[in-house]
Amino acid sequence: RFVINIYADFFRHDWPTFSANGPSEGSAYLLKAAYQKRKFWDGYLQVRYQSEQVSGTSDALIPPLYFRHKTDLRLHFNKKVSSLMTWSSRFDYNFMKLPGDRKENGYLMYQELWFKPLGKPYNGFVRVSHFNIDSYQSRIYSYEHYQAYDSRNVAFEGVGNRLVTGIRWKFHNGLVLEASYNMTKYTDRDQIGSGNDKINGPLKSEIRAQIRYGFND
Repeated sequence: RFVINIYADFFRHDWPTFSANGPSEGSAYLLKAAYQKRKFWDGYLQVRYQSEQVSGTSDALIPPLYFRHKTDLRLHFNKKVSSLMTWSSRFDYNFMKLPGDRKENGYLMYQELWFKPLGKPYNGFVRVSHFNIDSYQSRIYSYEHYQAYDSRNVAFEGVGNRLVTGIRWKFHNGLVLEASYNMTKYTDRDQIGSGNDKINGPLKSEIRAQIRYGFND
């Protein structure tokens, strides 16, 4: 099955926004072509272009607005490797054109495996990512799901690698144990964050866990 989605969005803000210090306007366009081969594999190619006014970086009391042009490209692929495992692969690339012939770009790629043994009370996943992005302004977002009611869009910038893994175990008495671990290692810095969130070193890691009880489980 082959499906094509197209949209165009024209917007205007009458009040200042996070990225513009005054009334601003812009437009966005998206083209997505997806293909699915029954239940065995599917994939899509997505291109998005956005032009919007944002605040400049001059020393003026109220910096003038300028148009920022950004093009995003995404290639995504899913395949059912076996009855126990599913493989996902993604490549994201963006290109941003700024005033003064300044340009920024970046890419993010990941490989992910989901496993769910038949008849077993447990399942889990592992994802490995690599990213190389010029700055936070040209950041790339990636959705990550850790456990039930716990997910977020992670903003990637800089150069480095990231590992995310998790497991879910359902017990017969209605208890469900979920845990996940994620780790990001940068190769372009020796310090992460600032202030109370400052980390001396290129490595940042996190452990999440929760226990749930279901009356009908």
